[in-house]
Amino acid sequence: MKRLFLIATVLLVVAFGYFYYRSRSTITVTNLPSAGNATDQSALLQETIDTLSKFVVLPEGDEPVLGIVSDPEALAGEAFFKGAQVGDRVLIYPKARKAILYRPSIGKIIEIESIPETTSNTQVGI
Repeated sequence: MKRLFLIATVLLVVAFGYFYYRSRSTITVTNLPSAGNATDQSALLQETIDTLSKFVVLPEGDEPVLGIVSDPEALAGEAFFKGAQVGDRVLIYPKARKAILYRPSIGKIIEIESIPETTSNTQVGI
């Protein structure tokens, strides 16, 4: 009986640790405003790519995902988002595993980071 209790406790701790790790390794930003149409969203993505390509070589052959930071406090635990502000843009290249944090209000790249292989997916939520 004690052995069964010990095994159940160990499994519970391992499961808790796994789900905690998964929740910490997910990047969450607000996606493009849903009020805009696809043309507006596409134009904003292209504008961001055009601007960033002046400062850094962007991955080719990879379709980037664009997000806009809406709640920096919710992202405070992520080192990549340290100092992020409302309105900052996040350009994520999933195949190249690169993320770029860009602040259009001052025209500067705030952070560039490689997404670790251990991160199984990137969540871009609305």
